[in-house]
Amino acid sequence: MHDFCRVKQDYGVYKGEWNRVRFYAILLSKNNIE
Repeated sequence: MHDFCRVKQDYGVYKGEWNRVRFYAILLSKNNIE
C-alpha cells in the first residue's frame, strides 16, 4: 500500500512537470510564430 501511495505521488509530480514543459513549449511556439 505504501508503494502505491508513493507511485501516485510520483505520478502527480510527473504530471505537474509535463504540464509545465507543455506550457513552455506553447510559449516558445507562439514566440516563433510571431
